[in-house]
Amino acid sequence: MTTIPMPPSLINTQIVTTGAERLTVGSSYIFELQAKKNGIPWDLTGGSVTLNFTDPKFVATSVGASISGSTATANWSAPDNVGEWLRSWSISAGGITQNSDGIAFLVTKMPVPTIVNVP
Repeated sequence: MTTIPMPPSLINTQIVTTGAERLTVGSSYIFELQAKKNGIPWDLTGGSVTLNFTDPKFVATSVGASISGSTATANWSAPDNVGEWLRSWSISAGGITQNSDGIAFLVTKMPVPTIVNVP
């Protein structure tokens, strides 16, 4: 599995200047979120975090994330549905609900020859 961390000060909003990240059909990935509120770690204990996906045909799916303090992780396997996808986080904790901006990525049948961190 490939772990895909999120920047600690952002919730899925960093611009990728090298183009959309490529994920390979059939591969498993761990997406990680480091939540902050007002610049300090946001304790998500007792809350819920969901990683949302929209496929190339605009069909939405989501996976629940595991929470440990201010960190949330979600496992996802890239299905055999190639094209441009969108992912975003939904967080609800301590009476606050937040939805991140989406980040586009590609699902391809061919593996990418180099490993790149996904912001």
